Amino acid sequence: MVVSSWLAPPFFYGIKPMMICTFTEAAKFLGYSSRSQLYKMKDLGYLDDFLEDVEGKLHLNMKPRGKMSLARHIMYNIQWRATNPIRDFDPDVWLKEQAQQAKKLTKLSTAKKR
Repeated sequence: MVVSSWLAPPFFYGIKPMMICTFTEAAKFLGYSSRSQLYKMKDLGYLDDFLEDVEGKLHLNMKPRGKMSLARHIMYNIQWRATNPIRDFDPDVWLKEQAQQAKKLTKLSTAKKR
């Protein structure tokens, strides 16, 4: 799956990156089939601490500095049901996995050139 999540700032500045997603991307990471539930939570004010304005459009910060992740925040604020598919998505783990995959692909592509 190709994800266009915006990362800021890069790793090489020595600052931990933030994972900022559109509502559609966040819904996919959290296991929702559509983004409507996230919009309902936004309208009720549950997601105010996670909203980021990027070029005039609202995005969700998956784990703001000094706060719990968006997935954990949602789990604490909704009633659990068997039909609720919320995943305990950790953006830090996901970013590390993506970095490792990119590193492997780089090694493979440089090995093929030789």
